[in-house]
Formats: sequence, structure tokens, C-alpha cells
Amino acid sequence: MTSDSGTVLARNSVFSVIRVLVLIPLFLFTTGYIVKSLGKEHFGIWALASVMSSYAQLSDFGITESLVKFIAEYHAKNEKEVINIFLSTAAAFFAFSFMAVYPLSYIAIPYISEVILRIPIQLQAESVYIFRLVIIILFLNLFIGIFGALLSGLQRMEHLRRHPQRLAEC
Repeated sequence: MTSDSGTVLARNSVFSVIRVLVLIPLFLFTTGYIVKSLGKEHFGIWALASVMSSYAQLSDFGITESLVKFIAEYHAKNEKEVINIFLSTAAAFFAFSFMAVYPLSYIAIPYISEVILRIPIQLQAESVYIFRLVIIILFLNLFIGIFGALLSGLQRMEHLRRHPQRLAEC
């Protein structure tokens, strides 16, 4: 490791520690504020919705990261038709997934809310509404992630270096 990369590594490590030292108190403060503002019961629903959306992000199955790689690779080869096929396939996959999952979840969420999560009856309607909304937002995020993957893939230069003639065209 050269001296420059050691300096960069040390500087990045210091900034990472500073980031953690700032974010932990901020997280504790905001959590306390949210509990105080919403109340314990509503905070519980908010926390469950956050956990659901975090777990649900796994339903990407690594598709957007794969898109980044393939878009960069085929952009370097100037094969726009192939990029279009990848993007269309990902969009179709997420759309069909939503059409399959949402009706099932729409039916299952009241049962999950009442029987499995044991949410109090006075909060049932609100929790069911929020959980259904989380599923819609999840799929919108997955779909929008396709465009993020496109932008990231078009910016990756290491694939262009493998094709110097394309690098000269850019």
C-alpha cells in the first residue's frame, strides 16, 4: 500500500467514525421525538412499517445491481438494443411481481395485523391501510430503481476502458 492510499484510508476511517458519532445521538433524539409525537401505539405501527419496508427491499433479488453491470458493459459496446431489453425485462418482472403479490397481500394483511402482529382493534384499520401503502411504495421504489441503475450503469467508466474506441467517442 502506498503512502497516498494509506492517507486516504486513514482519512476515510476518521470520517466514518465521525459519521457514526453524529448519527447515533441524532437517531436517539429523532426516535424519542417520534415516540413522543406519535404515541407508543402509533410508533409501534410506524416501526413495523419500517421493518416491513426494509425486509421487502430484499425482493429486488439483486436485479438493479445486475442491471448496473450489464448496462455499463453493453453501453461500452454501444449495444443500446440490449440495454433496452434488460430494462424492459426488469420493468416487466417488477410489474408482474406487483400484480401477483399485491392482491394476495391485500387479503392477508388484515389477518396478519390482527392474528400474527396482535395489533389492538382500535388501530386495526389504520395499520392495515399503512401496511398496504408500504407494499405499494415498495414496488414503486423497485420500479424507480431501474432508472437509477440505468444512470449508474451509464456512468461506470471501467467498462469503457476495455473498449478504447468507445472511450474516444464519448
